[in-house]
Amino acid sequence: MTKKLIIATAALAAANYASAADENPTGWKSSAGINVAIARGNAKSTLVGGNILTGKKWDRNEISAGINGAYGDAAGAKNVENLGIFGQYNRLITDRWYFGGRVDGMTDTIAGIDYRATISPTLGYYVIKKTDTTLAFEAGPSLILENLKTREAEQYLALRLAEKFHHKFNEHVSLDQYAEILPRVDKFDDFVVNAWATLSAKLSGNLSSTITLKNQYRSRPAQDRLKNDIQLLAGVSYSF
Repeated sequence: MTKKLIIATAALAAANYASAADENPTGWKSSAGINVAIARGNAKSTLVGGNILTGKKWDRNEISAGINGAYGDAAGAKNVENLGIFGQYNRLITDRWYFGGRVDGMTDTIAGIDYRATISPTLGYYVIKKTDTTLAFEAGPSLILENLKTREAEQYLALRLAEKFHHKFNEHVSLDQYAEILPRVDKFDDFVVNAWATLSAKLSGNLSSTITLKNQYRSRPAQDRLKNDIQLLAGVSYSF
């Protein structure tokens, strides 16, 4: 997997829905982003991408979902092609403890991932739960269905350990961060790591600029791919 440095819309995660309209704290909060990056001259490249995210908190329930994707080419050769989707539901047991489930699906042609689907029941705890700052840890088993190029499709159990953080510096600037590791239960040196951090700044009204550092690591990647894939993403999003 070749490292990529691209300009694109940030693929925000579940916590991003908190930056949407605050008038109704129990209503749906959504965001949509779109990006186009074009270079012509000595370098010739094109990239388009976008995402749609939504979420809702009411009573003791939390739900979030989203889809994101990107496509790009450089000098006529495809160098970006990916699609991801996720959904998560949490039910608060107490003010800080919760249980729920998460489903992730993704495909990445350049990384040699035909598909990877993850189904994860989870138990979580808010270490910090304030108006402007939250920090939560999650753990639970996961079923992973994966098909990498030049390798037979696999189904295996993994342990999922995750952490998510949100901090609002002021009315205009916020930081969201997420990380998870999924080691295979029968072979701990076979694992997946997904991590990202997004800095968001309001431009005007519901329009924000975003910068995201994103990292995906596969200890056993597809043949002729590198283990680590890093992206630096910049773009805009609209909350509604």
